[in-house]
Amino acid sequence: MNAALLTNPATLRVDGKRLMDRLEAMARIGWNDGACCRLALTDEDRAGRDQLVAWMKAAGLAVSIDPVGNIFGLRAGTDPAAQPVMTGSHIDTVRTGGKYDGNLGVLGGLEVVQALDDAGIRTRRPLVVAAFSNEEGARFHPDILGSLVFAGGLTVQEAYDTVAIDGKRYGDELERIGYRGEAPVPAFRPSAYVELHIEQGPILDIEGITIGAVRDLQGISWQEVSIQGQSNHAGTTPMRLRRDAGYCAAAIGLELRAIAKETGYASLTEIRRQDEEWMRDAIRLVAEGKTRSVFTDANLGKTYGGRLTILETLGAAIQADEKTR
Repeated sequence: MNAALLTNPATLRVDGKRLMDRLEAMARIGWNDGACCRLALTDEDRAGRDQLVAWMKAAGLAVSIDPVGNIFGLRAGTDPAAQPVMTGSHIDTVRTGGKYDGNLGVLGGLEVVQALDDAGIRTRRPLVVAAFSNEEGARFHPDILGSLVFAGGLTVQEAYDTVAIDGKRYGDELERIGYRGEAPVPAFRPSAYVELHIEQGPILDIEGITIGAVRDLQGISWQEVSIQGQSNHAGTTPMRLRRDAGYCAAAIGLELRAIAKETGYASLTEIRRQDEEWMRDAIRLVAEGKTRSVFTDANLGKTYGGRLTILETLGAAIQADEKTR
């Protein structure tokens, strides 16, 4: 053990080139048209997993895989009875993923392990580098599936029975790619968990800040809205008799924006149309720390923040506007 380095952590350095080389190598797996595509449990995901496991073993880590495909690399500590410190993230991506989302957390953790080895440092607690399965949820829903099972929020069987957007079953695809492991769930009970992650927004870059600590987590609510309009003659139908679905959709967008503004933009809203056949028109409201439901079939008669529900508000506004025409 190198006591000098332990008492002065500022002298300990990771190998930036080694880390970047690995990030680039991982990004090349599934790289297509300027983006990375390694949807969970696809052949590309298997190739990424194979590469990660090879790197972990080369670094001297003891690799284990649990029944839902979570991968763990263990570096032993000097105290076998001590609970480990865990770090990591995920290596699966969305259809047009970036090089660093998730991958930085996993490969950064691996680099920390190797930097400790290079410096001859042994830690009292074991260190575990984790790569959780299907974190993105771009192919199988729910997202964060692997870590959800690890934390006890979803059973292994429920995970196996999850059906992908292409109709494939999670358990079957996991078996197909060879990553249905036998480690217990949870494989480890960490004393602490830390994750390095690329900022997925522009704030740090704009403000010139190198690193920030996460303060809150997102609560996400997806709501589907179907608007039934009526096609009619554009030149002869009076405005008061029109049933314009586009107008209604625009009004919903404005109302969501107003809700976000009322919170000081602590809440974020988004309306989008996905052309992919497995996605539908949806409205998303994201709030820091908790989920705020915009509207669902169950709460159309309730109020939001002291105001009428969105549909009632929009209906009243549209009717008032039509009376002036």
